[in-house]
Amino acid sequence: MAVADQGAFLIANAWGDTSQARAASGYFAIATAIHSGHADALTGNLNWATAIGATTAKAGIGNGNRALAIGNDTDPSAGIHGAFALDGNGNVTISVGNDNNASTNLSTGGRAFAFGDNSVANVLEASGSSAIVRGSNSTAFVQNNASQAIVHGDNSTATAANGANNRAVVCGNASTARAILGGNNRAEVNGDNSSAAALGGDNNSASVHGNNSTATAGPGSNFHIAVRGDNATGNAPAALSSSRRAR
Repeated sequence: MAVADQGAFLIANAWGDTSQARAASGYFAIATAIHSGHADALTGNLNWATAIGATTAKAGIGNGNRALAIGNDTDPSAGIHGAFALDGNGNVTISVGNDNNASTNLSTGGRAFAFGDNSVANVLEASGSSAIVRGSNSTAFVQNNASQAIVHGDNSTATAANGANNRAVVCGNASTARAILGGNNRAEVNGDNSSAAALGGDNNSASVHGNNSTATAGPGSNFHIAVRGDNATGNAPAALSSSRRAR
């Protein structure tokens, strides 16, 4: 089923059984659904949505949004998995895999990329931010401006929230990196079963290279912690505002 309605220069293409494409309520909108896909380009101008496979792509409620979903979801009729660029302008979402969710919401110029099955990349209420997942069962979440949450590995979590210019990077399995509640924080993990957190302060940096390791930078500014090796722990005093490095 292909529907183009209530606008101008609308294109809706649906190829294959049970495919649905809808372009409506805007100008220069393109919706393409292939092989049982569901694509909506709605309520705005220059929106583009493409769904390939039994998955969902939605772009709209704003201008210049793009959503690309490729995969086959367990329950495609629910419409909760795929790529969603909604409630904002100039956002790009890409989902490649099954049962993924790549979404931007209430954002401008956000980037949410989910590559791998059962992964989540979410940019919420942020401008110019990126959430990137490359691996199955992983999550990247951003809720602040000009921040990045990047995951390379399975069962991992990277979170940059409620601050500015934060960066959380995970490269490894079952790892967690969080840079939240402050500005210019950076938390990086490269190893399995590790955790790095730069929380509640400015200019903090926590980096872990090794298995079963923990690095934490507490409230304050200009902390720096680096842990290299297995089963190693580095923590900064919660009340100080000095530089601390642990190896």
